[in-house]
Amino acid sequence: MAVPVSSLASFDRVSFTAKADHPLRMAIQLRAPHGAGDRWARSVYLDETPRPITVYFNEMVSVGSEGAAPRLTDVDSLLFVIDSVNTTLGTNGQVWIDDLVLGGK
Repeated sequence: MAVPVSSLASFDRVSFTAKADHPLRMAIQLRAPHGAGDRWARSVYLDETPRPITVYFNEMVSVGSEGAAPRLTDVDSLLFVIDSVNTTLGTNGQVWIDDLVLGGK
C-alpha cells in the first residue's frame, strides 16, 4: 500500500496500530522519486494482536543502494510492504492499519 506525502520535513516518525490475521513481517518504507526510486525501510512484526507501532525515520536503512539517511523533503510516498523474504509466495491474508499519524520533531 502506498500513501502519497508532499513533504516529511517537519516530521520524524510515523505511528499507527496494526495487526494481521497470521504472523508476518511488514516493511514500512519511504520512497523518493529521483533516480531508480531510492527507498529506506524498517521491518515490524505483526500477528493477531493489535499493537501500537512507531517507526522513526532516522532508524530506517537504505534498501537496494548504499545511501545516507533519507532526505525527507524528497520523499513522495510512505509504503507498507509485506516482506516476501519471510512470507511464502502466494500466501493470502489480511493486515489492518488504524490510527495512522505522522509525528513532529
